[in-house]
Amino acid sequence: MKPFLLFAGLLLAAGPAAAQTAPLPTPAALPAATLSAASATPDTLAAIHRLFATRRQRRNLIAVGAVAAAGVGTAVAANHYDRFFSTADYGKLYGLSAVLIIAVDFIANMDYSRKEEQLAVESFQAHQLSPRLKRRLKARYFR
Repeated sequence: MKPFLLFAGLLLAAGPAAAQTAPLPTPAALPAATLSAASATPDTLAAIHRLFATRRQRRNLIAVGAVAAAGVGTAVAANHYDRFFSTADYGKLYGLSAVLIIAVDFIANMDYSRKEEQLAVESFQAHQLSPRLKRRLKARYFR
């Protein structure tokens, strides 16, 4: 039960940290004089920031989930002795699976670091946004 409470606490702790970012100004909050024909630029920049933040948050949640699942699996294995494997074997199995999941997840989401986000913003401002990034900017990131 304790590992489950720890896992729940870690999941709930991610919400307030994400809420501490400064909100982006909405077009309704901007004066009418600042709105121009190039009003798509702030929207696109905000969408790029949301895309990268969402992917980083997903990466962190998967890492926390994998570690928590390994801890819960090891705790359950410690309470239920199996005649084929010892408790240490279960601990190694769950630990190895957690490490593999986290490694694959971090490798898959390596393109969404803060450095890559800054490079994407700079390439957008230079009007050279990559087609790969354009495909990933879905409508939900523009809201």
